[in-house]
Amino acid sequence: MSVKQLRLSPQNHNGIKKVQVGCGPHNIMADWWNVDIRPFPGIDQVIDVTKPWPFNGLEYVYGEHFLEHLSLEGAIAFLNNVWKSLKPGGVIRLSTPSLEWVLSTHFNLSETNPQRRIDSTFSMNRAFHGWGHQFLYSKDFLQSLLDPTFRRSSYILIYIYIFK
Repeated sequence: MSVKQLRLSPQNHNGIKKVQVGCGPHNIMADWWNVDIRPFPGIDQVIDVTKPWPFNGLEYVYGEHFLEHLSLEGAIAFLNNVWKSLKPGGVIRLSTPSLEWVLSTHFNLSETNPQRRIDSTFSMNRAFHGWGHQFLYSKDFLQSLLDPTFRRSSYILIYIYIFK
């Protein structure tokens, strides 16, 4: 019997209650239920996390370099699904490049040379779209999305990691 066969999904009462979203083929976490929208080798379940989830009673939801790949509407749907699926006291941990970081590393606001500003504009857009990103979040904006979804209840402790 393979290790894969011994794993119980979060839908099972005794299943894994930690879900990693958007794991891709190279970030599989052994003690987590690894999901992605694409059927990569090694993932546990193909799922569109912007659609209603089959899970409930989750302890943790984790996404690294994931949220920025969703449209804003998709991210809101994802966050609502997390909220509905976490047990009281459950934790969501997300990391995403911040708008502030992208701007500070790809665009010099004090540059006076028009051609350099034009080149920087292209550079910033290539960096953003080249990785399949759909929406960049400032810390304040992401917090504003989380507040109405999560802060209105006592269910969730939130950790937000935004690269600076």
